[in-house]
Amino acid sequence: MIIKSMAVVGFAAFTFVSVYGQAPARADETKFIRIGTGNQTGTWPPLGIQMAKIINANVKGVKATSLLGAGVANIKNIQTGRIEIGFSTTTSEAKSIKGDKPFGTKHDKPMHLFSMYPIVAQFAVKKDGSIKSYSDLVKGSHRINANTRGSTTYNVLKSILGTYDITDESIVKAGGVVNYVAYADGVAQMQDGNIEMTGAIGPVPHNVILQLVENPGVRLLALDAARAKHLADTLPGYFATTIKAGSYKGIAEDVSSIGIGTNVLATSDLSEDVVFKVMTAIFDNISDIHGLFAAAKAITQADGPKNNIYPLHPGARKFYKSKGIKVN
Repeated sequence: MIIKSMAVVGFAAFTFVSVYGQAPARADETKFIRIGTGNQTGTWPPLGIQMAKIINANVKGVKATSLLGAGVANIKNIQTGRIEIGFSTTTSEAKSIKGDKPFGTKHDKPMHLFSMYPIVAQFAVKKDGSIKSYSDLVKGSHRINANTRGSTTYNVLKSILGTYDITDESIVKAGGVVNYVAYADGVAQMQDGNIEMTGAIGPVPHNVILQLVENPGVRLLALDAARAKHLADTLPGYFATTIKAGSYKGIAEDVSSIGIGTNVLATSDLSEDVVFKVMTAIFDNISDIHGLFAAAKAITQADGPKNNIYPLHPGARKFYKSKGIKVN
């Protein structure tokens, strides 16, 4: 029920912005803030919804709305003025600030507000299936979901498969099929027997994997330690990590993987005063965010300035200094 309502709110808001562009000016000069989050069954949408509620209840003259989004798309939308605040990842930020693919040009409008929590790559295959390793994806005609193009999950999977010299095209050339659908559709396709692999990137445990463990029953693919270290050493924002045994029902052994950091960004067009008030409201009510899911407890004002790729927004810098927190 919660997921459906979030999807409706996100879609309605997204449709309004897409069709009509920037929200119209109001006679009372209300400042509209659109918050770009993530895939509807991930952890970012409920976080964005809660942030919008806090802002609306505590920051006079500001109206916040949470929208569905993705790590790469949110940075692009901040750059083009389609949203004012967005969630993203350290890997996407490292590419966007340089103008590397998939961004094409340097994106200079995003600025750092605060860090969130680490997220982990988790790709599941049928428990009794023939895919035992990522390398098996080009050994036979396998059907997989790579997630929506441009999403953080898709880009992380591309990085993992790159260590095996595997591409979408090589999977298809081997007789396989690659779908590009979001989390909910990927779960449905897996449960209906239409694909053999799908996954997510997010906190452990993750709702996508929890559903798949129950039906149809899955294993998690391991990225061997050497490849995980290679990614961590060569791609900014990655780190090697382990999904501990027992994190999911039926996962009896540790699974090596990679993780990345996540941050909240804002456009440089937002004033110092507005951002300071938004930051104050969020961290004065941080318990409302901590109660959403376990990983959200990692969001603290003390750690907020850490792991930034983009420079701190002046309003965020003012907030941290007011709390006696050292910033660069």
